[in-house]
Amino acid sequence: SSEHLRTLIMNLLDFSKFEAKGAELNERDCSLFKLLGDVREMCKTNLKEGVAYEHDIADDVPDRIKLDDIKLKQVLINLVGNAVKFTSSGYVKQQTSVESKDGKHYLIFRIYDTGIGIPEEKLAALFDPFSQVDEGNKRNFGGTGLGLHIALNYARLMGGDITATSELGTGTEF
Repeated sequence: SSEHLRTLIMNLLDFSKFEAKGAELNERDCSLFKLLGDVREMCKTNLKEGVAYEHDIADDVPDRIKLDDIKLKQVLINLVGNAVKFTSSGYVKQQTSVESKDGKHYLIFRIYDTGIGIPEEKLAALFDPFSQVDEGNKRNFGGTGLGLHIALNYARLMGGDITATSELGTGTEF
C-alpha cells in the first residue's frame, strides 16, 4: 500500500513539474544492463502465477552509456509494470536493441504482452493525462492515468517517442 501511494504521489509531482515548467535531463554515465536488470527484478515481483517474463538484449547494445538513468528507469518501469499488471496469462517480453538512422544510434525498447489489450478507438487517448482505457479498470487495476503521459513526456525529453499497438483480448506492444 505504501509503495502504491508513493507511486501515485510521484506521478502527481512529475505531472505538476511538466505542467509548470517542464523537466530537465540529468545525464550521467551509467550501466544500461544494471538499469534493465533493476527494471526486470522490480516488475517480476508482481507477475501473476503462470505468466512468463522474457528479457532480451541485442548483442550490439552497449552497457556503458550516458543518459538520464532515473527518467529512463521510470519510463520502463511504467511500461513493463503496465504489461505485468494487465497480463494474467501468457507472457510479458522486454526487448532492447539499437537502431541507426541518419548517422545517429537509438536505443529501442519494445514491451510485448499477452494481456487484456486495448480497444483501437482508445489508443488515441492512451497518453492523455488522467486517461484510462476503462473506468472499471481503475477499480480492478488501480492507477491515476498519469503513468503513460509522464512516460511519453520523459521519452520525448530524451529524444525518443512511445507508440502503442494493441488487439483487444490478445495483447499490446509499446
